[in-house]
Amino acid sequence: MWQLLFYVNVPVFFSVVVVGAVVAFLGVLLKRGNERLVTGVCRVVLAVSLLAYVIVLVEPVDGWGRIGGGGVNVSLIPFDFLSGEHVTENSLHWEEWMLNILLFLPLGIVAALLFTRWVRWLLGPLVSLTVEMAQAVLATGRQSALDDLLANSLGYLIGVTLVLLAGAVLSRRGRAERVVV
Repeated sequence: MWQLLFYVNVPVFFSVVVVGAVVAFLGVLLKRGNERLVTGVCRVVLAVSLLAYVIVLVEPVDGWGRIGGGGVNVSLIPFDFLSGEHVTENSLHWEEWMLNILLFLPLGIVAALLFTRWVRWLLGPLVSLTVEMAQAVLATGRQSALDDLLANSLGYLIGVTLVLLAGAVLSRRGRAERVVV
């Protein structure tokens, strides 16, 4: 059933990014009104998200009872999804790339609402690196790929950027209203 997620097309991708932008704006607005509530909700969402990433992305192909039995498959070639030997006309590599971006976009939004400075920028790439390393070290039968790290990090950074842009737009708007009044 989860394989349906691989059928992400460009309109769906951009629709999800737009929804992410709306969520980022709402998060910034709500945080200005009730920072404590938004921070608490974001902490819960962050904890649940991290657990979901581990369960979904690190789980061995044949289940948790098969740790070490799936073999190690590591790809350190950047942008291999574009022209690797495994790419065929029917492969879903673009869809997988878009899905990986979308998978980490919400984490970027939540982290930007929770953290400041360097934690805000590094959490997503570090989580992605941890997932990819765990896939390789635990021999889960999944491919641990530099492409996944790049796509996940890009999605995360898009999420962070959406929150920062929302904050900048709302701050500018607030200043304009104060000047007019």
